[in-house]
Amino acid sequence: MRIERHDLTSTGAGTHRGAGSPTPSRRVPAPRAATVLPAPRGGMPRPGHSAPAHRAARQGAQPHRRPPHLAEAFDPRDNAIGVLRLALVAVVAVAHGVQIAAGRAPVIGSAGVGELAVDALFVLSGFLAARSYLRLGSLRRFAWHRFLRIVPGFWACLLLTALVVAPLVALLSGRPLLPLLTGPDSAASYLGANALLSIQQPGIAGLPAAGHEPGVLTGPLTTLAAGALCCALLAALGALGLLRRRIRLVAGLTGGLWVLTALAAAGFPLLASGAALRLPLVFLLGALAWLLARHIPVSGVLAAACVAALSAGTHLLPDYRALAAPALAYLLLWLAVRLPLRSSPSWDASYGLYLYHWPVQQVLVLLGATSLTLPGFLAFSLGVALLLAGASWALVERPALAGRGAAWVEFHLPGTARPQPQPHIRRQEPAAAPARRARPPRRTGESARTRLARARSGEYVGRHAAPQPPDA
Repeated sequence: MRIERHDLTSTGAGTHRGAGSPTPSRRVPAPRAATVLPAPRGGMPRPGHSAPAHRAARQGAQPHRRPPHLAEAFDPRDNAIGVLRLALVAVVAVAHGVQIAAGRAPVIGSAGVGELAVDALFVLSGFLAARSYLRLGSLRRFAWHRFLRIVPGFWACLLLTALVVAPLVALLSGRPLLPLLTGPDSAASYLGANALLSIQQPGIAGLPAAGHEPGVLTGPLTTLAAGALCCALLAALGALGLLRRRIRLVAGLTGGLWVLTALAAAGFPLLASGAALRLPLVFLLGALAWLLARHIPVSGVLAAACVAALSAGTHLLPDYRALAAPALAYLLLWLAVRLPLRSSPSWDASYGLYLYHWPVQQVLVLLGATSLTLPGFLAFSLGVALLLAGASWALVERPALAGRGAAWVEFHLPGTARPQPQPHIRRQEPAAAPARRARPPRRTGESARTRLARARSGEYVGRHAAPQPPDA
């Protein structure tokens, strides 16, 4: 907009004054700045208008934003691992229920559904066990925590099976109760043979005699010994310092197990079968994920690729782990971080459900619960097993876990205890000595070079020039 400048005086009506009187000046208002209207939502400014600087910056090329790492995305107090574990144990229970009631095991391609779920549980166990060892920093404390988490609930399940389930199965089968006490496979021998987690006697006096899984009262408990051995392997690696300073060796060990699994799947004769390598491999994959959490991105694209790898491995290979074992581990940890579902940390029924679903299903088969159709039988057996799992958590597992902080675990003999650092006590630093007062420079009226030369020759005494002898 062009503004014409006019004269400051005017002779029009109402502005003329007499001679000698000053003529006031009339200010011309400054031109207004053009109003800048915001650009439309399409991103381009309207014709004749300019877009604001901040909006123009937003409309520019956005910088590439990297996905967060697993160490950044995983919150130990806010994650979906509890929900995942309960869901996976429920999948194991459903697979076993189909096997007990219908005599067939559900499969996906070449992999059993229950087998996949157990592998997933071992991945999560390895992840949590590695975190627990590094957080505790003590081999004895780690072993004590693992003992309290596994053994008390297992012993309670053995007692309940020997004293309640076996007599009930004998009564429902029309068998006498005396062989349960005096036979070669009695309840007492059942308790003694299986007390150390290794299932040496799966049943009591051949019970149950009918059904699709005769003579087995402790089907899923056979994996508990493998879990304990995996924890012992992790503790040995930690005692050697490999979990903190030599992570590459742990990665090499895991990669070696993966290669051996692939060779076993390809038919090469090995000292260890693929079944023996299965659970240590997935356990170490979970532990390695925690050790390398700062280098593992949490990406939905990678999770989708892992789903594709799992599908290919289960449908194209006799052992999916030869191709997709790392994919299973990554997918589980991605779900643990990204799923919005959360479980209460004060209530964990997953372990109890894993322990009790098999004997509950065996008893329900003898009671004729299979007449409810297969989905009804599975739902009913899950409900009863969940009740027992809740009782196990409230009466056995949670009271046992309350003893994790026992002081005797770190007991040392007199004279052998090592001093523990106390980072909360601040060391008292010695007081600094007062700074010495700098001596003022000599004022002799000479240049610095001359002053230095005379100082070296000893012509100065203190701050004054020494008297010189007269010339000869």
